Amino acid sequence: MPVDSLLTVEQVAAILGVRKSWVYERTRHGEIPCVKLGGLLRFDPKDLPRWVEAHKRGVSKNDSESRLAERHAGQSRARGRRPRVSAENGDRGSESAHALRIINSC
Repeated sequence: MPVDSLLTVEQVAAILGVRKSWVYERTRHGEIPCVKLGGLLRFDPKDLPRWVEAHKRGVSKNDSESRLAERHAGQSRARGRRPRVSAENGDRGSESAHALRIINSC
């Protein structure tokens, strides 16, 4: 794999939708696979989808997404608001699915 195809901490944070400090903390504890080049951390883009899949919680993807949507819709109605809809695909979608779509487009 060419070194220029490895992702930076900033890119991984953007893909996962987290702060850079969160990425550094997870790599420090060995939770996210990374490559150390001198003092720099780099990430193989092929490892991120595997990592996301390995850290999913709950039941099947469709069941968990529908439960999340139902729970969110109930909370929104209780507050007098409409549920949020993703502009990309018209549904709530999971954050991990969104991260996988970004990674796969690299």
